[in-house]
Amino acid sequence: MQKGWATIWRCCLLRIIFMMWMSCIYAQDSALTQVYQWSSMNGTVYSLLNEVSKKSGLLFIYDSTIVDNEKRVKIKEGQRSVKAMIMTVLNNPDLELKQLGKHILITIHSEYGNQPHECTANPDTLPSHLLLRGLLTDKLTGKPLSNASIFLPSVSLGTVSNSEGRFQLRIPYSLRSDTLCFSHLGYEVCRVEAQLLTGDSYIIQLKQVDYKLQEILIRQIDPRTLIRKMIASRASNLSDKDMQQTVFYRECVEYKHKFQQLSEAVFHIYKTPFNSVLPEQVRMVKGNKINNLSSKDSLQVKISAGIESCLLLDIVKYLPDFLLIDENDNPFLYTADGIDMIDGRWVNVVRFVQHKVVKSPLYCGKLYFDSETNALLHASFELNPKYVDKTGNHFITKRSRQYKLVPQSIGYSVSYKNSGNQHQVAHIRGDLRFKVKHNGLFTSSPLLYTWFEMVTCDVQPISAKSFPRSDRINPRSVFLEMNEGLDESFWEDYNIIPLESELSRIIQQVNLRVENRD
Repeated sequence: MQKGWATIWRCCLLRIIFMMWMSCIYAQDSALTQVYQWSSMNGTVYSLLNEVSKKSGLLFIYDSTIVDNEKRVKIKEGQRSVKAMIMTVLNNPDLELKQLGKHILITIHSEYGNQPHECTANPDTLPSHLLLRGLLTDKLTGKPLSNASIFLPSVSLGTVSNSEGRFQLRIPYSLRSDTLCFSHLGYEVCRVEAQLLTGDSYIIQLKQVDYKLQEILIRQIDPRTLIRKMIASRASNLSDKDMQQTVFYRECVEYKHKFQQLSEAVFHIYKTPFNSVLPEQVRMVKGNKINNLSSKDSLQVKISAGIESCLLLDIVKYLPDFLLIDENDNPFLYTADGIDMIDGRWVNVVRFVQHKVVKSPLYCGKLYFDSETNALLHASFELNPKYVDKTGNHFITKRSRQYKLVPQSIGYSVSYKNSGNQHQVAHIRGDLRFKVKHNGLFTSSPLLYTWFEMVTCDVQPISAKSFPRSDRINPRSVFLEMNEGLDESFWEDYNIIPLESELSRIIQQVNLRVENRD
C-alpha cells in the first residue's frame, strides 16, 4: 500500500513539474503571440520599438549594425501580434527574434551563418577570446546607463560601462556558453548567453525596478542595525584567503575644460583578507599615458588620488568614520531611505549626514545593504558641500606657489560584486573638482577637474606570500611615469573601460599634434 501511494505521489509530482514547465514555455511564447490593437505610427525604428516595449513589457537586444535605429517607418492601424509588429517595424526578412526572458534578441536568421555555433575545427585554430561590445540604455528614456556592471557570475570576470553607457568585455572562448549579466542600480538584471552577443555593437535595454509595497516593510529596519550587521557579517561575506585582483585603472586631469593628462594601466593587486594587518601590494602589468602639458594654461599640481586612494576606498575592509557607528563621538545622523535593487537583489538604503552642530567637513551619502546577506553592495558619498572648500590641504600634495586650489566637490562611489558567495570590490570612482586662484591677482578662477576609476576584471586565489619586491610599484603614485601615446591594441586581451567619444576625439588630436611635432 505504501509503495502504491509512493507511486501516486511520484506521478503527481512529475505531472506538476511538467505542467509548470509547459506553463513557462507558454508564457514565453504568449509574449510574442499576444495580439494588440495598434494605432497608425510614423517614426524611427528606435521610437517604434519603444512603443512596442511600452505595450508588451518586452525589452530589446540587437546589433546596431543590423538594425538601423534612425530609419523612418510608417505603420498602419490594425490588430497584430507582438512578433508581427516587431517584424513590421524592422521590415527585414533576414532577421529573426529569440526570446530571452523579458528580452527579445533581434539577430540575423541562423540560415545565413552569422549565428554562434559549436565550432568543430581544430582546437589550435580556435580564438582565445571573444570581444563583446555594446551600449546599455534605459528602456523608457533611451538614455545611456553609465557605471553599469557587465560580468560573468560563474567566474570573477567583468567590467563596467563608461559615462556614455558603452562597454567592452573580453572573455575566454571556453566561457562562450556562460550567462552574461548586465546590471545597474535600480534596474532589473538582464541575462544573456555570451556567445549570442558576438556582433559588432549590441544595444541592451534595462528596465527600472517596480518597488510596489516592499518599501513599507523595509523602512521599519533601524539603519544602525543594518551597519552593525554588515560589519558582523564580514567574516562570512569576504574571502579569508589572499587573492590576486586584475584591475584596469585610469586617471585623468582636465584644466580650464581642456584635456591635460590621461594615464591608464592594468595592475595586479595582492589582496589580503579584511582582518589582515599586512599591506596590500601592487604591480604593473601594462600601462601607457598621454600628456597635453605643452599648453601655456597647464598647471603643475599633484592631487591625492591614484592607486592608494583606490585601495583605501575598499570601505568594507578599511572602515571609514561614517561606518564606525558605535564610537562615542560618532558625528553622523542615519536614516532609512527605502529600498532599491542591485544585481537582481533587494537592498536596504541608508542615508547618512553629519549632525548640524558639527561644523567640520565630513562625508554624506548613501549605503546599500543586501537585504539577505547584509553585505554592502554599493556606497556613494561626498564631502559635505557646505564645508568642502575647507579641505584643500587634505587633497593637494604638491602645487605651484603662486596658485591656491579651493575644492568645489569631492565625491566617490564604491561597488561590490558577489562571486562564489564572497564579495569583492568591483568598481571604484573618484571625482575631484577645484577652483584655481592665482595669488595676488583678481582674475576668474578656472576649474581643475581630476577623476580616477578602477574596475576589477578578474579575481583569482594566489599561493605566493607576496609579489617580488622588484615587481612592486608605489601605490602612492598619482600620475604614471611612462612614454606618451595611447594605443588600444597595446592592451591585447586585457579588459579595459572604453573611452568616451569626446575624450577619444581630443586624444586623437593631441596624438596627431605630437606626431607632427616629432
